[in-house]
Amino acid sequence: MTSPIVDDVERWVLDSVTFGTTDADGCYYSVDAVNGWDNGATPRSARAAKVSQHGSYRAPNHRDARTITLEGWIQVPDLAAMRQCLDKMAALCPEPYVLYPLRHIDTLTGEDRVVYVEMADEPKLMPRYDLSPLTVGFSLMVTAPDPLKYDSQARTSLVKLVQTAPGGVRWAAPTQWDPELIYQDANGESGVAELTNDGTADTPITFTIVGPVESPVIENTETGDRIQYGGSVALGQTLTINTGTGEVSLDGVNRRPFLTSAQFFKVPAKSSIYISFKSDSPSPSAALVATWADANW
Repeated sequence: MTSPIVDDVERWVLDSVTFGTTDADGCYYSVDAVNGWDNGATPRSARAAKVSQHGSYRAPNHRDARTITLEGWIQVPDLAAMRQCLDKMAALCPEPYVLYPLRHIDTLTGEDRVVYVEMADEPKLMPRYDLSPLTVGFSLMVTAPDPLKYDSQARTSLVKLVQTAPGGVRWAAPTQWDPELIYQDANGESGVAELTNDGTADTPITFTIVGPVESPVIENTETGDRIQYGGSVALGQTLTINTGTGEVSLDGVNRRPFLTSAQFFKVPAKSSIYISFKSDSPSPSAALVATWADANW
């Protein structure tokens, strides 16, 4: 479905270009129509006919990548700016190993979401030297291997390792003070955090663990799914685990083989989960940061 665009309420941001604004060269970039953003991703269904029976056998019906087309025009003040504009558009998203964020901001609906894309075709650029002001028409086709649209503002939650409170009895005012008792001078750590996803699709989580900690465990308390790292994270080191891609790295170095349990989980659509952060060797300075974003089809 092609969606009309109103520049004063919508912005598209891709690589070095913010559509709906004027750049430093005086070029005004406008998107007229978008195809593939509002649609759901195409189902990738596969069926095989049953022999001598009605119907067919089916394979899991996953969603395909999302392809998006942006079409519009650019007004340029002079020929020198025309050249700068053409060069900028031709160079969009050039790196072969990088996915670039395509961000959509709509001030009327409040949508501010992003997909991660690569170029699916060469930028189609149509300079019009016969128009005043000088104009460049364009058509950009990009593909998001992950079809989900994520909120641009990620959520985060900080969790400390499970730790019991210091020895003694918890002070529970306004009960009467008893000078014979030893009262706790600090609280413990529950090691538990709630992660909520208000989107329509399950969303992956990126866990970041800072040391020192030995064999840390992250557990979904409802399902019992566990992610356990069988090594050490020293003071100053950072362990990163992505439950969507399965990537595990320690200070940027692959450590996936060091996982002793890899039951990756996500935050379900329109739901919440509780996670716990544990270790057999408690450390008051170790911490887990969970980062995720609401995801939508």
